[in-house]
Amino acid sequence: MRQKLLDISVKLMSSHASGMMGLTMQKKHCSSILLNNEVIAVGFNRFKTSQIAYEFGYIHGEYHSELDALIQVHGDMANHKRSELALINFRVNRFSSVGISRPCPKCIRWAHGLFGTFVYTNADGCLVMEDTSSGKTELLIDSKELRKTLGWKEEACRV
Repeated sequence: MRQKLLDISVKLMSSHASGMMGLTMQKKHCSSILLNNEVIAVGFNRFKTSQIAYEFGYIHGEYHSELDALIQVHGDMANHKRSELALINFRVNRFSSVGISRPCPKCIRWAHGLFGTFVYTNADGCLVMEDTSSGKTELLIDSKELRKTLGWKEEACRV
């Protein structure tokens, strides 16, 4: 499962990162919902409102990529076990720098009840996998190898 999630995550990052550069949002997040390692929804941060967004507490005319993906498949989610579902998140800026993409506290409130696994980029730009039951995280790929795999140039050192 670990390798499959890594492969899917890298493929999603590769296919969606360049399109995300054109988004006007400051925080460019992408979330994908997987059912038995198959992508069933892809969402992005949006300035948009909906009844579901208000019910989940997104009250400022903006909702997160996790909710955008969930809205696409929300009717089917109750039919599946947490262990069958995974949430993959990543964040990039206009310079192709990877940022923290772990679900925020607002998203965590509902996401923990739905997903058995989170995959996200951490503060170091690494891709990690988190078991939502135990909270245990595991490194899938470090930032340097991730950038190399994606074909992105290496970032300058931070001082």
